[in-house]
Amino acid sequence: MIVDPNGSINTSGNGSTNISGDSTNGTGTDINGSINTTDNGTTNISGNSTNGTGVIVDPNGSINTSGNGSTNISGDSTNGTGTDINGSINTTDNGTTNLSGNSTNGTGVIVDPNGSINTSGNGSTNISGDSTNGTGTDINGSINTTDNGTTNISGNSTNGTGVIVDPNGSINTSGNGSTNISGDSTNGTGTDINGSINTTDNGTTNISGNSTNGTGVIVDPNGSINTSGNGSTNISGDSTNGTGTDINGSINTTDNGTTNISGNSTNGTGVIVDPNGSINISGNGSTNISGDSTNGTGTEINGSVNVTDNGTINISGDSTNGTGLIVDPNGSINMSGNASGEISGNSTNGNGTIIDGDVNTTDNATIVIIDNGNIVTPGGNGGTNGTDNGGTNGADNGGTNGADNGGTNGGDNSPIDNGGNTPPDNGGNGGNGGNGANGGTNTDVTPSLDGSGGGSGGVAAGLIGAIGVGGAAAYFMGDMASAHWYLEAEQALTLEAGDPVFWTDAELEHVTVDMTTNSADAQLLTHAGALNRHLTYRDGAEGVKHFTYEDPQQKTKADLSVNMRTHEYFYTESGVKDGEAYVVKSHGWLKMGVAPVGGMAGATVGGPA
Repeated sequence: MIVDPNGSINTSGNGSTNISGDSTNGTGTDINGSINTTDNGTTNISGNSTNGTGVIVDPNGSINTSGNGSTNISGDSTNGTGTDINGSINTTDNGTTNLSGNSTNGTGVIVDPNGSINTSGNGSTNISGDSTNGTGTDINGSINTTDNGTTNISGNSTNGTGVIVDPNGSINTSGNGSTNISGDSTNGTGTDINGSINTTDNGTTNISGNSTNGTGVIVDPNGSINTSGNGSTNISGDSTNGTGTDINGSINTTDNGTTNISGNSTNGTGVIVDPNGSINISGNGSTNISGDSTNGTGTEINGSVNVTDNGTINISGDSTNGTGLIVDPNGSINMSGNASGEISGNSTNGNGTIIDGDVNTTDNATIVIIDNGNIVTPGGNGGTNGTDNGGTNGADNGGTNGADNGGTNGGDNSPIDNGGNTPPDNGGNGGNGGNGANGGTNTDVTPSLDGSGGGSGGVAAGLIGAIGVGGAAAYFMGDMASAHWYLEAEQALTLEAGDPVFWTDAELEHVTVDMTTNSADAQLLTHAGALNRHLTYRDGAEGVKHFTYEDPQQKTKADLSVNMRTHEYFYTESGVKDGEAYVVKSHGWLKMGVAPVGGMAGATVGGPA
């Protein structure tokens, strides 16, 4: 079936038109003219092909629906494209257009570079593509929604991408229009944005994607999602074994626009911003990023987040067995103007928040960092990368000799890292932290987990990496809680060798780690009483710290290994008891913070062994 360029099919009143074509190796139905439906009319267009396209709308073709009219387009192909839109689909007034396509080995629905789908008035357009081994829905042309129009785009694939927006593709929503994009895949990407998504005025765009073994939603390097005016864009990705939402392109929010980014994964990362990815907020724009994972990282920032003017950024991450939120070494969060933001990470069995990259503030910008709910110690003015109200050499709150707030010789008030001794040591003669460390240039504070830089202040800098706080900015973290860990509940000891009678029901009662003194304490509880071990720091590599205890007289050795990122610990002790050699072990997770009152604040060295 073909409608030539000079041909037109017009349906009005309560009329109904049905167009159907079938082909083995060619096109089922080819629309190269105009199909017009208005009033209460209905037009149904279907096509089927084994090796070709089910339905195609050529560049000269147009399908127009107005009034209360309804147009339904359905294409099916085994080895080709189900429905191919290379012309224009226009829906206005209260009209409705339903466009679907199915293919086994090809694309379900494709909108070619010359194709456009336009929805205005109170019109509604629904696009649905399905493929087993190819792409469900491929947008390589333009989708435009305005006024009170609504466009719904969905795609499903088993082994390919659910919905993809190609580099030439654009999806534009304005007025009070609403666009919903939803992709689903079993082994591929749910929704792939490699073109542009633009939302302005009071428009709303919702982007969601789901995958079992791939990425839920990905924004590729060529992809951009832009929100302006009073527009709102919501991005949500979900994956079982992959990344929920992956930002490797640009997300731009300005004016009064709002962008919400969320991601969930069971075994992967909830939300990641890759090295090529950038999130940019200006004007009065607001962006919220929220990631969740069971066994991986909640939210990972490995690209750049830039906030200026009166922009707002909220970044949160949650994980059960991994890190809640991490800013990787390549990651940076940059705040200027009157920007404000909050970074919050939470984990059940791991670190809440790890800053291994840069957090920079200038002008009157503010940032709050929350680690597993701790938000108490302010960092003061004059930061690592701070300007204006801070400065390279610290100005009023830092400088060469530090005055009262840090500097070369410490001073008396040293919150977080001003070059002197780390709290709670109250200043003193610190480690000569350059020109005031965080009151000066970024020379001594290195983005490392164990905080090797910044003189004695490096211990406090361990969790935060290179954080610059300038202007009226305030940085918060949890009263040195990140330097202290403890065992929240006793753990049974596993006996590998020794007297089973003596070690029956034995437990590892207490474990505390204090990185300000580079030491740890452990208490074993047996029927004969408590065995206290004071362990000293031996070495560390790749985020794992090793503490040891040895009593040659009692022939006792103990080793404690702690993963600084996940808080997972392994304790092993060997020795001789009543003439019989023994080996006991314990494994579990520590909780960040100072041990509650009543815990083992400091064990006696040695103890009855």
